[in-house]
Amino acid sequence: MTGTDYNNDLSQTTGDVVNGQQNAMPQDKSSTNWPPSDNSGVIYISRIPPKMNPSKLRSLLTAFGKINRIYLMPTKYTKKVGRNLVSKRRIDLFSQGWVEFYDKRDAKAVANQLNATIIGGKKRKNKWHDDMWTIKYLPKFKWRHLQEYMHSNKERDKADIQQRIISLKRENAHYLEQLEAEKRIIKIGEKRRKNNKDFSFGVKPKHKVNPTNTSVSSKLLQVIAS
Repeated sequence: MTGTDYNNDLSQTTGDVVNGQQNAMPQDKSSTNWPPSDNSGVIYISRIPPKMNPSKLRSLLTAFGKINRIYLMPTKYTKKVGRNLVSKRRIDLFSQGWVEFYDKRDAKAVANQLNATIIGGKKRKNKWHDDMWTIKYLPKFKWRHLQEYMHSNKERDKADIQQRIISLKRENAHYLEQLEAEKRIIKIGEKRRKNNKDFSFGVKPKHKVNPTNTSVSSKLLQVIAS
């Protein structure tokens, strides 16, 4: 992930990254909660309010317990470029997210207290005042499970992209073959016209047949019959 994703990564690092500057959280090694142990808990947020980033989310949830890592999934959207639809991402819009607390009890408390409630706060300072939290605690779910899930999705996306590339190459090759065939037919037609040859399926007679020549006089028939 890039610095513009704030702390939006699945690595083992902590702290928020804003405008490319790392603002690392203090590593209190004397604390029993450092580094994160199996006692950690993860919550899932099924809907991220518009333009809420990891830093702001951390500031809203940190009052409920010590947070380690946050990952928000960028919203995908399609943009038409020429004749193709191109899928892109916007780092300022996120669809869903995961938050890791050092203590799973804090994660459970956040889900129980905030789920299906209004974010609230001072309306003048909080643009998400009227938005609602959609939070669920994930029992027995650890950050490594999220890493494995995202890795499998990336591999699946790579396979899909490769398959699309192969399909496009086949379509282009077929189109070029048809184009070359049409060019050959046009050249053959031009060559035949230059040689005064007919380009139709039938062959026209070189000399016109006079219908009067096909009739036989009655006198000639009498001579043949005698």
